[in-house]
Amino acid sequence: MDSSTSRRRRPGPLTSLPQDLPPARAALALELRNGRDNANLSLAELARRTYSSKASVSRWLSGQNLPDHKQAARWAEVCGTDPATMTRLWTA
Repeated sequence: MDSSTSRRRRPGPLTSLPQDLPPARAALALELRNGRDNANLSLAELARRTYSSKASVSRWLSGQNLPDHKQAARWAEVCGTDPATMTRLWTA
């Protein structure tokens, strides 16, 4: 077995979003989470493909921070989600 294959980690479950998260931010975080689930990619792989850090990706998925518009569009491309939905949620 190739060492890069044996070291790949499967995405783990995410914790619940905070109850006090504004609805628009929660909707974007849920869209990001759905994309991650659909793509079945680790934080490290998502970070690499969106030209971001693992810490940034983690904060996006928790709703703590938001990706910029370019990163959100790239996320939709990488994860195979609807770019129009991502743009609409990002704009809100």
